[in-house]
Amino acid sequence: MDARVELVHLPRQGSAVPPNYTDILREVCQMVGVDHAAYGAVIPGTDAIYSYATYPEEWIKVYAERRFQEVDPSLMKVFSRITPLDWSTLAGDPHFQAICAAGAEFGVPSNGVTIPVRGPGGDTGMLAFSKQCSAEEWARIMQGRAGTFMLYAAHFHDNVISQVFNEDVAPTKTKERPTLDAREIEVLRAVSECGKPQEAASNLGVALRTIEAHLRTIRIRLRALTNGHAVIRAKALEII
Repeated sequence: MDARVELVHLPRQGSAVPPNYTDILREVCQMVGVDHAAYGAVIPGTDAIYSYATYPEEWIKVYAERRFQEVDPSLMKVFSRITPLDWSTLAGDPHFQAICAAGAEFGVPSNGVTIPVRGPGGDTGMLAFSKQCSAEEWARIMQGRAGTFMLYAAHFHDNVISQVFNEDVAPTKTKERPTLDAREIEVLRAVSECGKPQEAASNLGVALRTIEAHLRTIRIRLRALTNGHAVIRAKALEII
């Protein structure tokens, strides 16, 4: 990438950019047990990184004002990689040290990993996960969840490219409108109304494991990362 690159934080671009992927990132963080997540995408023909992040707004503003995106190795090195970049390998990098020192004032963790994603249309993405913890605890997290991080990164990038940039990333045979059966619609509507699978199970008079099984199928069919994302997708498609 060119050294001169703008950081475009998508939530600041107004309601014309759907849906609120920052909320989806927060839900993903809870599911995988980390504190924060940050996403960036580079679209061919542009000189910008389009981003979402769960970091404090003050830190996002400082990061952009100081143009850290142009020197941040946890970001810039990823665009030339195909494997995850554990931030522990950047400990001796002066740019990384300076960014971590600045971020510490806002409670930003220095333990993390950045996952690269390559899209079919030449688009490139990255999804970073971070947690305030000891180096030993982070090593255990990476050992147990690296595969999960990579899966979320791929799905998140595909969703942003298709929903925000209106690019169809699905194979031709799967381009038809997704559908849910009557029971799945009932389950998703119940989750949408009460917010939690446990309450939906109680309201529908079924076991929680039954609701969770339906939700797994629903997420796959709607190409959603989380239950909240599935609700958003279903409402956008006028399924519920």
